[in-house]
Amino acid sequence: MNTLTDLISCFDDADLAQLILNADTATRAVLIPLIGEDKAAALVAAHSPEAPFEAAPAGLTLPPDPDLPEIVLVHGITDCHLADVAKRRNRIWLDLFELVKGRYSKRLTLQSDGVSDAPGVTMRTDGHVEKKYNKALDAWTTARFRNRVFCYDWRRSVTAAADDLAAQLRALDSVKQGRKAVLVCHSMGGLVAAAFAARHPDWQSLVEHAVFVGSPLSGSYSVPVTILGLAPSFHKLDRFSIFESLEDFQRMAASFAGLVDMLPHPQVFPEAADLYTQAGWPGEIKPSQRLLDASRELKYTILASPIFASATHLVSQGIDTTAAMPWNADHTDRDMDHLSKEGDGAALNLSSLVPGLKAYLVTGEHGTLVNEPSVIDAVMKLAKGEALTLKSIGKDDLTGAVSTTQPGSSLSGLSVDPAEISDRKLGQGLALHFASEDAVAARTSALELPGFDRETLRETAFSWQNALSLALASDEAYSSDKPATKSLALGRWGFKGYQHFEKAGTQGFVAWDDHAVLLSFRGSEKKVADWLRNLTITSHDTGAGQYGKVHKGFYEAYKVVEDQILAHLKSAAAASKVIHVTGHSLGGALAIIAGAELVAKFPGAKFCFYTYGQPKLGRSAIEDFYQQKHGGRYFRFRNNDDIVTRVPPNFSHFGELYWFDRKGELKNPALAGLAATLSPESGETGDELNQAQFKALQQQLDEELAEPTDPNALYLPPTDAQIQAFRIPGFSVKDHAIRDSYIPIIKKYV
Repeated sequence: MNTLTDLISCFDDADLAQLILNADTATRAVLIPLIGEDKAAALVAAHSPEAPFEAAPAGLTLPPDPDLPEIVLVHGITDCHLADVAKRRNRIWLDLFELVKGRYSKRLTLQSDGVSDAPGVTMRTDGHVEKKYNKALDAWTTARFRNRVFCYDWRRSVTAAADDLAAQLRALDSVKQGRKAVLVCHSMGGLVAAAFAARHPDWQSLVEHAVFVGSPLSGSYSVPVTILGLAPSFHKLDRFSIFESLEDFQRMAASFAGLVDMLPHPQVFPEAADLYTQAGWPGEIKPSQRLLDASRELKYTILASPIFASATHLVSQGIDTTAAMPWNADHTDRDMDHLSKEGDGAALNLSSLVPGLKAYLVTGEHGTLVNEPSVIDAVMKLAKGEALTLKSIGKDDLTGAVSTTQPGSSLSGLSVDPAEISDRKLGQGLALHFASEDAVAARTSALELPGFDRETLRETAFSWQNALSLALASDEAYSSDKPATKSLALGRWGFKGYQHFEKAGTQGFVAWDDHAVLLSFRGSEKKVADWLRNLTITSHDTGAGQYGKVHKGFYEAYKVVEDQILAHLKSAAAASKVIHVTGHSLGGALAIIAGAELVAKFPGAKFCFYTYGQPKLGRSAIEDFYQQKHGGRYFRFRNNDDIVTRVPPNFSHFGELYWFDRKGELKNPALAGLAATLSPESGETGDELNQAQFKALQQQLDEELAEPTDPNALYLPPTDAQIQAFRIPGFSVKDHAIRDSYIPIIKKYV
């Protein structure tokens, strides 16, 4: 009994009623829960019936009960943040901006010893992932339990974390005062706790009870799936990354001793024995033999841990969990999805159930299991020494049934195409140890990273999502595989109809659903330099009442396919829909000519335009025409020094400009000290090439690209990268690339 309870017991009922009535807010918040709200109300009603009873104020928490043990939560892999303290405490895991900047795998990957950070990097833990645990922590705090999270660097070995846990437990004030702690060990945290007790004989003086929650004590198949590059989470990170590849993420994972420590136990899962030799791993990316040897040794240490006699395991099942490895030692291909329902999505119960450890069934998926009400309540009961009413489970209750969701699939190489991997709801996919909800979904949709979104094409107002979708469509227009583009449009993108058009070098496609139509033009197939060399500055006058003079070549390139486009738009019932017109480079110019020509033929439609790296094409008349017909629905993107946006001379740009600088940031409207009301277009006009500059550029290109005069000399046309290396002032080929420049930058803004 604590001191405050002793004090309350000294009051008779009448005095206690007065104490309740006269207490201030903070005192009432402590007093009423101790007495019980119903009893307190009855006391006030019996002894002071004229006084209103006020319940305990909400939102105030009682102080910790010193008679209750302190709960120490040992988190799972990836579930604490890591910050590079050598870089002013720059959080790397998890900050997807670091992924965008290309510093993710470079700073997180450990050196070959599995311990040391990369040169110039000093990684430290930086707090736990709050979404994963705060619900449980708040509940335990409300119940007056002291609690804390033991944060450790999960990249490093389980034994290193175990030694750190021992040091932290010895330093706890509650333990020093003689009150042992209760460990709550989630996922990898269970391996850490088991190794701690096996390595530190004084563990019994530190820990009263350990509660394992979804801990794969005999390892998890999520580990090889991740290192082999088969985890959907890694493919999502790969699609989101600009500078880092899937192979970079694989190498990063293979360097993590903590991850390798969770390989499946070769005695519990005999076919996993191959994983403990480098020859058992296909391809070039694999853990070092030193890490594999340490992992094998750890397996036997964990299963012999004395902590199991003073522990309870809470496990879940009913969620598809990987139950077999993708390759065997002979590198024979296997189906990736050998799945068992006897697991929580990452931990098989065959791995979680070990001799001498009592286990009980709860409900929930691996990543958020600690926050399940049944788990929160079970932890408090066990901490108080109370019995559980949950259903017990043992290995005899397991059937070992395994299903195959992709029979006969053949996997080769290090990974599979991301398109072939179905995106599962988080919590039901593979490798959930390594790709927690926060690891995959931070600053992104929970189901998918930025990509094409057909639904938002109903909107005509500017949106970054539409900018990305139409940039992807502009890129797809370059594809020479028309059946593949059709399959993409009708499949992953979700359109109901698709038609290709092509004639005399102009091509693109039309796709549609019940609400919107997409018209995408291909840019020039020539190299940028060749296109610039042959670009003329001749204009075509569209006549009185039309849209004035425009570039003749662009106009004629559109007109040769106009009949096909009209037929496809009629098939799409475009007359009353939103029509998005897009293109990159020359394709952008064709999109704008199309908008001027089509508006009279589809007066009931709403047109919207997104172009990328588009050349100049008209004069003031077409700008006025667009303002009248399509006002506020033409969005033009320029990347840094993209040369195509600066030509041809004697023509003008218009539309709403989104201009990125060399870092991919939007240029400040307040240009060079001018008024902040000026738009980016104000700076663009002084950046365009005049006729003399354009002719000089063409002449220099002719000289740089001239073929040798010796007919016997070997001549290979220079690549765009070689052309870029010529360093012609103001000339940038790489800034013009739709796939490597525009799309990655726009993704950052979605």
